Amino acid sequence: MEGVTSWAHSVYILLFFSLFLHAQSQQLQSNEQTVLLRLKQYWNNPPLLDQWTASSSPGSHCSWLGVNCTGGSVTELVLSNMNINDTAPSFLCDLGNLTKLDLSYNNIPGGFPKALYNCSKLQYLDISQNYFYFSVAANNFSFDIPPAIGRLSQLRSLYLYQCQFNGTYPAEEIANLSNLMELALAYNTKLIPSAFPVSFTTKLKKLTSLWMTDMNLMGQIPESIGNLESLHFLDLSRNPLTGKIPSSIFTLKNLSYIYIFGANLSGEIPQKIESLELETIDLSANKLTGSIPEGFGELKKLKSLVLMFNQLSGTIPESSGRLPALTNVRLFSNNLSGVLPPDFGLFSPLEGFEVNKNQLTGTLPENLCFNGKLLGVVASDNNLTGKLPESLGNCSGLLIVSVSNNRLSGKVPRGIWTLFNMSIVQLENNGFSGDLPDRISPNLSRIEISSNQFSGNIPESIGSWKNLKVLDASNNLLSGSIPGEITDLPLLETLLLDHNSLSGSLPEVINSWEHLGMLNLSNNRLSGQIPGNMSLLPFT
Repeated sequence: MEGVTSWAHSVYILLFFSLFLHAQSQQLQSNEQTVLLRLKQYWNNPPLLDQWTASSSPGSHCSWLGVNCTGGSVTELVLSNMNINDTAPSFLCDLGNLTKLDLSYNNIPGGFPKALYNCSKLQYLDISQNYFYFSVAANNFSFDIPPAIGRLSQLRSLYLYQCQFNGTYPAEEIANLSNLMELALAYNTKLIPSAFPVSFTTKLKKLTSLWMTDMNLMGQIPESIGNLESLHFLDLSRNPLTGKIPSSIFTLKNLSYIYIFGANLSGEIPQKIESLELETIDLSANKLTGSIPEGFGELKKLKSLVLMFNQLSGTIPESSGRLPALTNVRLFSNNLSGVLPPDFGLFSPLEGFEVNKNQLTGTLPENLCFNGKLLGVVASDNNLTGKLPESLGNCSGLLIVSVSNNRLSGKVPRGIWTLFNMSIVQLENNGFSGDLPDRISPNLSRIEISSNQFSGNIPESIGSWKNLKVLDASNNLLSGSIPGEITDLPLLETLLLDHNSLSGSLPEVINSWEHLGMLNLSNNRLSGQIPGNMSLLPFT
C-alpha cells in the first residue's frame, strides 16, 4: 500500500509540473504575441504586417509573416523590406529567446538602434540597406558604429553593409565578438579612412565570411590574414589599399571566393597557391605585375578567373585551359604574350572568354564552344593569326564575337552570321575575305567589318536586317550598287561604306533612316543625284 501511495504521489508531482510548465508556456506565448502586436503598432501598422492580429489560440503568432519559433517561442524575426519607418524600440528585446533579427531594406531613422544591445541572445543581426530620410544616403545611420555593439557577445553573423555610417567603426570591439562567423561592413563609403584591423586576423578565428568592400580601408593587407583559417569568402575591393597581396592569403585552405578588385594593389601575385577550394578569383583593376601563377592551373574548382586591367606579363599557364569547372576567363587589358592554351573550352563549360588588349599570338583555340555554353569571344587588339574556328558557327548561345585588330584571315564561318542569339560581330582590321551574308540573325545589331577584304555586292536582302544599328564595312572590296532596301532599316544609327568600289546611283528614296546619325559613302564610284529627302535625316 505504501508503494502505491508513493507512486501516486510521484504522478501527482509530475502532473503538477506538467501543468505548471504548460501554463508557463502559454503565458510566454501570450507575452510574445503582445510584444509583436506592440511592435506593429509602434511601427505604425505597416501594411505587410496586416496578418499580425490578436488571437486566443496559443502559438498562433508563430505562423505570422516574418516570425519563426522554436518550441513555441519566438527565436527569429525576419522583417526585411517591410516598409518599417521607425527605429527598433526597447521592448523588442522582451522577446527573450530572439536569436535572429533581420531589419534590412527598411527606412529606420537615426543612429544605430541602441535598444538592440539588450537582445543578449542575438546570434544573427542584419540592419543593412535601410533608406533613411534625414541623414545621408542608403542606411544613413548617423555618426559611428557604437562600441557597445561588443555587448552582443553571442553574435555569429553581423550585417551592417551600405548603412552610410559617417564616423568610425569599433574594430576592437567587433574583434572581441569571438563567435563571429560572418561580418559585412561593405559600402559604408563615408567611414573615416582607417587601416585594415589586424585584430580581426588574430581574434576572429571562426570567421568564414569577411565583406569589407568600399569602406575606406587604407594601407596594406596584413600578412596575418593567413590566420583566418576558416575563411571561405573575402572581399576587400574598392578600397585605397597599398602594397602587395600577402602570400598568406593563398594558403587559406577553405577560401573559395576572393575579391580584391580596384584596390590599388601592386607587385606580383603570390606564386604559391594552396587554396585548392577556390571558385572565384577577382584581382582586376589593380597595378599587379609579373606572371599569372602556374598554381592557378591546379584549381580544379575554379569557375571564374578575373585579372583584367592590370600589368601582368608572360604567358597564360597552359594548364589553365584544362580546368574542369572554368566558365569565365577575363584577362583583358594586360601585357600577356605567347599563344593561348589550346584546350580552353574543351574540358569545361566555358561561357565567357575575354583576352583582348594583350600581345597574344597564334590562333584562337578551336574548342572554345565544345560544351555548347559559350556566350562571348572577345579577343581584339592582339597579334592573333589564322582563321576563326569553324566550331563558333555552331555555337547556339553565342552573343558576341569581337576579334578586331589582329591578323586573322580566311572566310568567316557562315553560322556566325545566322546564330539566333548573335548580337555583335566585330572583325575590323584583319584580313577576312568572302561575300557579305544573304541572311543574318534577327538579333544582330552591330556588324563592324571595316579594313578587311570582303568583296561582292551588298545583298538586297539587307532590307530584312531590321534590328541592325551599326553597319561599318568601310575599306573593303565591295562592289556593285547600293540596294534601295538598305534604306528600310528603321533602327540604323551608323552606316559606313566608304573606301570600297561601290558604283551606280544612290537609292532614290530614303524610307526609314529616322535614327541615322553617321553616314559615310565617300571614296567609291557612285554617281547620280543625292536623294531629295536626304536633308531630312537627323544628322543634318
